[in-house]
Amino acid sequence: MATAPAYAATPLIGAAVISNSSADTNFQTPSHATSVATAGSSGTKITEVDLLPVGTISSGGVVVNLYLYNGSTYYLLDSVLVPAVTPATQQNVTKIPLYYDNLVLPNGWSLYATETVVTQAVQVSAFGASL
Repeated sequence: MATAPAYAATPLIGAAVISNSSADTNFQTPSHATSVATAGSSGTKITEVDLLPVGTISSGGVVVNLYLYNGSTYYLLDSVLVPAVTPATQQNVTKIPLYYDNLVLPNGWSLYATETVVTQAVQVSAFGASL
């Protein structure tokens, strides 16, 4: 146990657009994972991850899988359905916010994302702070 509390020192924003050329349906060893955020040297607390379709999501939607990665092994953190949508200039695209109270990445760990359907563009953004 730490002798002194750790407070947020540096804001963290990580973002990536996932649009894989191959569907990634393996929950233990994804082959097309994209890095979204990497922990700072003293660790990082992520409080929110947003999913935002930035391209057409076909009928049935796409599942976005979020993983914790320690440099050698992926651990499935969350799995979220992004519903079908065709972005247009006359309509809002709905973002899907995911809130986490206890998502702390130690030094050397990262947050990664994959999708289960080919070429469905989804922006994944992570918000938090390095400790």
